[in-house]
Parts: sequence; structure tokens; C-alpha cells
Amino acid sequence: MKLAKWLGNSALVILLSGFLFLGGRETAGYMRLEKETDALRQEAQADGKSGETEESSGQSRKRQLDFQTLKAVNPDIRGWIWLPGTGVDYPVLIGREEGMYLKRNFKGEADPLGSVFSYVGTDLSADSRVCLFGHNLISGQMFGSLKKFLDQTFAEEHREAFLYTPGGCREYQFLSAVSCRMEEVFQQKEAYMEKVLSLITCGGGEGTVWRTVVNFIEI
Repeated sequence: MKLAKWLGNSALVILLSGFLFLGGRETAGYMRLEKETDALRQEAQADGKSGETEESSGQSRKRQLDFQTLKAVNPDIRGWIWLPGTGVDYPVLIGREEGMYLKRNFKGEADPLGSVFSYVGTDLSADSRVCLFGHNLISGQMFGSLKKFLDQTFAEEHREAFLYTPGGCREYQFLSAVSCRMEEVFQQKEAYMEKVLSLITCGGGEGTVWRTVVNFIEI
């Protein structure tokens, strides 16, 4: 999606204000999320290898994902985001309406934990500038671990990001992390840079105006 188009999109208000910080009351949901996401990942990996095996062996991080399998589950699954060692390892959804997956899981079912998603009209394979959104879960799932990137040591030890699409694997390295107010998210210099992947989530308790933004640059 063209930068000017989404920077001026009124849907930003919906997306940036819709995040939740979900607490312990969703414990059963956290367990279900982990189980179902793991099952989907294993089913979709054409080479049959798990992410844990790849990380521990130090072998290539380039997975082979079967997007026909993923789209059979839900045609709105357009990609997969993986930040090794952080717990961020999820399908990326693009719905028919902005914010559709704020409260829907990857199967399209109503779910307060939501999904990782991007704007309507985003081409994950080709767009130079990509933004992904997800809830800040107290369990650390979804984008609950992004706040760790505010620590320089953690960021330096977790520099890699992989965005898998039907067109191939896009590789990124850590660029920056910032905690800012909702209205400042797209005032950062990275918002006007090309080849940047931004991951955005809530920065605190429910109703907070703070957001955590982690940026990666394509290599």
C-alpha cells in the first residue's frame, strides 16, 4: 500500500485505538491460542521442520510454508511473521474491513485475543512499507513481547525478522523500537522510510494511549 494512502487513512484511528492489554482472565484462551497456532504452523511447513528445531540447530531460518494449506484454513491468511527467540510466530491476516481481525482468530472466529493483521489492500509480497498490528497479551503471546525490544541488549540479541508470503521470504534486521502516544506512531521518521516493517501494539493497560512500535529494515 502506498505510504501516503495509509498515513492519511481514517482507519488508522480504528486500528490504533482498538488494541487491548488482555490479562489473566483469558488464561484458557492463551493455552488454546498456543496449541492451535502450533498445529497450524506444523501443518503448513512443507519441509516438516519446527521453528524450535531450526533455532536450536542454527540451520537456515528460511522455512518453506505451504500457503495453499494456510488458505484452505482461511483465505485471509496472507503471510506469516516470525521473530526468532521472541515468541512472535503467527499467521498474518488481511480482512475485508479494517480492524476485522482485532477480535477474530486466524480461522475467522470471534476471539478477544485477535490475530496479527495488516491493512486492507496490503500486498505483503510486494509493498515496500508494511505495518502489522497485534494485541499486547500479558502471557507474552501475539505482540506481548515487543516491549522487550525497548531494551537495547534484547534488541541486539534478536535482530532478525522473517515475513513469509506466497511470493517468498522477506528478511529484515532490527532498526528501532519506541514507546509513544497513539497519535505519534506515524510521526516517527521510520514511518517515511522505504523497506521498513513496523510491528505495533498497545503499550500498557486497557484504554492507554501509549503504543509500542518495533521497526525492522529489509536486507
